[in-house]
Amino acid sequence: ETVALQSTRQGIKRLLMLSLHQQVDLLRKNMPKQKELALYYVSLGKAEDLRESIISQTFEQVFLQDLQTLPRDNKTFQLLLDKGRAKVVKAGQSIAEQVLEALQSYTELQHKLASVKAAALTPVVQDIQQHMQHLIYPDFVQHTPAQWLPHLPRFIQASLLRLEKAGQNLKQDQANTATLQQFLQQYQQEKEQRETHNEDISTLVEFRWLLEELRVSLFSQSLKTSIPISIKRAEKHWLAIISP
Repeated sequence: ETVALQSTRQGIKRLLMLSLHQQVDLLRKNMPKQKELALYYVSLGKAEDLRESIISQTFEQVFLQDLQTLPRDNKTFQLLLDKGRAKVVKAGQSIAEQVLEALQSYTELQHKLASVKAAALTPVVQDIQQHMQHLIYPDFVQHTPAQWLPHLPRFIQASLLRLEKAGQNLKQDQANTATLQQFLQQYQQEKEQRETHNEDISTLVEFRWLLEELRVSLFSQSLKTSIPISIKRAEKHWLAIISP
């Protein structure tokens, strides 16, 4: 396969993996904590699928994350290959550690959710479970943008903290939930509309992850956010997206 034939992002990634098959094999054999990863992932899917997702995300981060334009000829492709070749194994090991941390936090949260007995907390439990379905699911490693993957454990910890203190102020928890649901509804509608018309959704994806930070800010302030965020800022950001 030549680069000219593989002008799509996925095509270039596949070509990179074929060209660096030794590094891919090394990762498959030497990925850290494989047993633990398999154990924590068992409720979501197969261990080998997770391993392949981690390898795919590795190539995404090393080669494609900051790439402005895809290589259109073999010379440019070779330059890209040489630039990232030495980083692959180390990056893959680092991603495996991040994924394990996220899965451990997720498992802890699931246990806590299952042990909640108070009927008053049912809406909180349901909202957290619904939220987790969009954060940790069978293909989450591949579909989480590279820059947000390391933040997943903190987002899950935020839900743990929320669960612990929700009973102290259910009214406030309810208000925060309503605010987030409204943002998510707007996001979902706009995303569907843009996808129908084959329009760019990159700004929407960015907003979707800003909402994760807003969730931390609203429910678990003690964890701190990676960027300044508030309801007002989120509203301003949203307006900039829909009326640029």
